[in-house]
Amino acid sequence: MSIPKHSLSAGAVVLNNEGEILLIKGPRRGWEFPGGVISKSRDVREFSMHSLKRLYKRFNI
Repeated sequence: MSIPKHSLSAGAVVLNNEGEILLIKGPRRGWEFPGGVISKSRDVREFSMHSLKRLYKRFNI
């Protein structure tokens, strides 16, 4: 019997001052919350902050 493999992923709900939610349109799953898969060597908080900073820079928020 093989050992199941798992991955850790995280997403975030990002709201602006008008209460609008930021969604990202992915090529395979359509509209979704921003996030991604976290590698074993990364801290969850560090991953989240880094990802949000990239989004802010990309979308000039």
